[in-house]
Amino acid sequence: FRLFQAKLAALDSEPAGSSSSNGPSCSTSDGTINVTDEKIKADAEDLSSKEMGCSASDDLQNELAALEGMKCKAPHEHHWGQIGYYNAVVLNVEDNQCESLDTILVRVVFIQPVVENMQPCPFYMENRCRFDDKDCKFSHGEIVSLAQLKDYVEPDFSNVGSGSRVLAKYSDGLWYKATISEISESGNCDLKYDSYKETFTIPL
Repeated sequence: FRLFQAKLAALDSEPAGSSSSNGPSCSTSDGTINVTDEKIKADAEDLSSKEMGCSASDDLQNELAALEGMKCKAPHEHHWGQIGYYNAVVLNVEDNQCESLDTILVRVVFIQPVVENMQPCPFYMENRCRFDDKDCKFSHGEIVSLAQLKDYVEPDFSNVGSGSRVLAKYSDGLWYKATISEISESGNCDLKYDSYKETFTIPL
């Protein structure tokens, strides 16, 4: 993901180009002299800049299209003010001017939501939700700056064992803090959620 951001930054910083050609010439009885037409020169530079900008924009759009579906870590601000980073997937790139990395906005959905308003709305994903982004109690995706995204880190289950503190999925689709009691050879694990006293068995 860092490589992707670096490529976008390189496209964003490409020079617009400049024109160094001389202006048109004309003949007089005393000989030939060079005449610089400032308007023609300015128009030529503007056209060159637009052509190069268009090319860079096309490259940028291609890079942004490849971003959709990419895993990352994205920020979420809780209602009590704390900001945390959580595993997410880029749903789409929002329509914007794409003038720089800071102005590129993406919509992400969280893979392991820990509160209800992070949980993806199933109706929105099917284009059937009758609520707008602010009124739905579930998430229609969170819009963040591309520059805010961090690398996705694959979970390392090799270090998980009895006594490990983990986030585990519950029956309501949310992920809660829990402690592993035992891991079976079949790949299941017994654990206790912090909020419940009984032991649950779930796939690792």
